[in-house]
Amino acid sequence: MVSLWWKDVCSVGSMGNDSLENWFPSSVSCKLGNREIIDFWEDRWMGGSPLSNRFPSLFFHAEASSKKVSDNNFRNNGSWVWLIKVREGFSDVVEGELLVELLRLINSVQPVVGVSDLFVWWKNPKGFSVKAIYEMIMEGDSRSQGLEDNISKELSSLWKTKIPSKVSIFGWRLLLNNIPTRKNLASRGILFGPDNLVFPLCLLAEEDINHLFGNCSVTLGWWNSFFDWLRIDVLAISGNIFDRLIAVKVFCKSLFVVNTRWLFGLAFCWSIWCCRNEILFNGGSWPISIL
Repeated sequence: MVSLWWKDVCSVGSMGNDSLENWFPSSVSCKLGNREIIDFWEDRWMGGSPLSNRFPSLFFHAEASSKKVSDNNFRNNGSWVWLIKVREGFSDVVEGELLVELLRLINSVQPVVGVSDLFVWWKNPKGFSVKAIYEMIMEGDSRSQGLEDNISKELSSLWKTKIPSKVSIFGWRLLLNNIPTRKNLASRGILFGPDNLVFPLCLLAEEDINHLFGNCSVTLGWWNSFFDWLRIDVLAISGNIFDRLIAVKVFCKSLFVVNTRWLFGLAFCWSIWCCRNEILFNGGSWPISIL
């Protein structure tokens, strides 16, 4: 049985029609074994492109029940015979030559009894790794979202910070402006109306990441107290949330022997986010002394 985690990885990298959005299947090739797992049309088991791309007309006429390699061949007197199953409407005149070409291509390939089908990660000669997956995701995010080089660089540095994984993920989403602020939810069609976009801590402006984490008079007061605690000159900090976090990172690097990277800035933003959620969902309050 395929794990839920593996299904999630495959779905994250299979959300489009081009190589940028469809990076996961384009990085995996297949080695034919007992033919029970490999998808005849969609998997890359005959070269670098799926048969569905190389023979789109045949794929269109293929029977729905002929997905696996095992559905398209059988054993006869010790030899494997290929039999491509097609639906009604298949034309011997139009698609016949294509079918002959396909059979010539796959005729020399024979399943291996007793050996499972294999999926091979060919993007990296050292094999599959989480690091390789992350780099591909980040390359896709950088290209698709038009990320600036400095943000891409800081995203790479983020994972080296010794903080809980949930805070790391929060920081990643924060830098990509992908946390569920009310403005982001509205842009996705989840919230409607100006009254539903107001920041719950001040009730004065729309809740986007810059207002939530710095421009609001409430959170700005928290930042001032935070800077006092770190003995950072408040006047030296300005700009959007990204600029503010970078400044905290630089100041802390000069204050401490150990490189704290994003520790203090993200911990503080995480606290603001938790405070916001406590007020929004539980009707509570979070005094500055607790923060």
